[in-house]
This record gives sequence, structure tokens and C-alpha cells, in this order.
Amino acid sequence: MSLHGLLDAVVKDPALAEAIRAGADGNRMHVDLVGPQAARPFAVAALARETGRPVLALLTTAKTQQGSGDFNGAASSLERAQRIAPREPQVLYRLAQVRLSQGDAPQAEQLARRALTYANGRPSLQAELWNTIAQAREKQGDSAGAALARQKARVNS
Repeated sequence: MSLHGLLDAVVKDPALAEAIRAGADGNRMHVDLVGPQAARPFAVAALARETGRPVLALLTTAKTQQGSGDFNGAASSLERAQRIAPREPQVLYRLAQVRLSQGDAPQAEQLARRALTYANGRPSLQAELWNTIAQAREKQGDSAGAALARQKARVNS
């Protein structure tokens, strides 16, 4: 069976069909896929193919990797997503979160600040980005800067 034939079979699963519908509407930046670990790569490939949104598939993969503690894998998936959509603030936000988990607070702050430049009209994401900046500044020993960032997060929430 070819890869296309396998993907055609995978997309017939009712749960995956629902995830594809949810991903295709364009309003979600990730979907939760639950199923056997061995089927996950096929489900993500089907999601990317059927929705025409490879960034969504990469965000979904990164969320799974981050949840299982594979921060290097999550960073790799998010870096691929960033190459596809360099101005998508959700990708930059998620990568900033991974960098915080990896202990790279300066990089996390830089990514979150860059994401803010693309997050206009998305107040909840802006608030999350300011919270990420606050966490990064706190880890860098900048308590005053962290307090200022938290204040900006409250304004945006």
C-alpha cells in the first residue's frame, strides 16, 4: 500500500475526521490527537494533507513532544513551523515556551517579544506572551522587568 493509500485509510477514522474538520476551519492553532503512539505520525500526516495546514500539524506534533518531555523534538518541530510561517505569533509563542523549559530564558524572551510584533488583535495571546516575558525575566534575575511584563499582561487580558 502506498503512503497515499495509507493516509486515505487513516482519514476514515471518525475521531481523526473530526480533528481534520476542526483543523480545516482555520480557527485553531492546534488539535489534540489521542490514539496509539505508533499511529500518531500517520494521523499528523493526514491532518497536514487534508487541511492544507502543515503548520497546524507541526504545532500538534510539538505539543505532543513537549507533553512527553521531548523538548528538543518539540523545538525542532516548531523551528520547521517557523520556517513555513515566520510571522505566526503562535509558533513563536510555543517556541518561547519550549526555550523556557530548556532553560534558555534570554532566547525565550526574544521569541516572545518578536511574537508580540505579530500578535495585534489577539489580546489573549498578547497576555500570554507578556506572561512568558515575565517568566523569562524572572529567570534572568530581572524582578522589576518581570513585574512590568506582568502588568502589561493584565492590561491585555
